[in-house]
Amino acid sequence: MVDVKIGEEEMSPMLFYQHHNYLIMAQFQLTAKSDINRCNGFHMDRGTTINVNIHMAGITPYNLFNNARCKDALIQQFRLNGIDLPYTDAVFSRGYWDIKMR
Repeated sequence: MVDVKIGEEEMSPMLFYQHHNYLIMAQFQLTAKSDINRCNGFHMDRGTTINVNIHMAGITPYNLFNNARCKDALIQQFRLNGIDLPYTDAVFSRGYWDIKMR
């Protein structure tokens, strides 16, 4: 194994992973671009903000909704924020949201 050097500190890759585990969690702030209404009575006002955490490496605002790996995690985060819509709903697309990485 090759040691990873961080500043003056050297550690094995596994220890680096355990020590810097927070690096694999992406946090996003989603803001609704317009009012969202659904026939089941669901309504969200324009400007409503939702914070989501995706526990996968490599997720960016550009691939958040287009990445099949994080689709389930994203739906779970929406449910934690009180949004329980079908997996196929158009609200699970980038066009409905202004996305900022936190």
